[in-house]
Amino acid sequence: PYVSTREFLPAVPLNLILDLGGLITGMVLPFWAVMGMLVGMIVTVAQGLSLIHSLFLAVAYLGNPVGEWASVAVSAIVMILLWTRPASAYFRGSELAVR
Repeated sequence: PYVSTREFLPAVPLNLILDLGGLITGMVLPFWAVMGMLVGMIVTVAQGLSLIHSLFLAVAYLGNPVGEWASVAVSAIVMILLWTRPASAYFRGSELAVR
């Protein structure tokens, strides 16, 4: 039993695309964007934990505060730099990092 598309779908244009380039591009590119955001999240969490640890040590051991407060300053600067637009664009994998 042959069914014509004119009888089955009378007013619907039918287009069959056999090119897999768009499908592969749509699956591969979002994967790397998600991986970049995952790496950015992991780096941010690790740096936040480092900042909390450094603050705890700086407050707990007030005898030699120079090294601990320097560590707090470096951790805070890295956290601030992680939230800039170029860093966000880098972890997302877009071209905004160039601007």
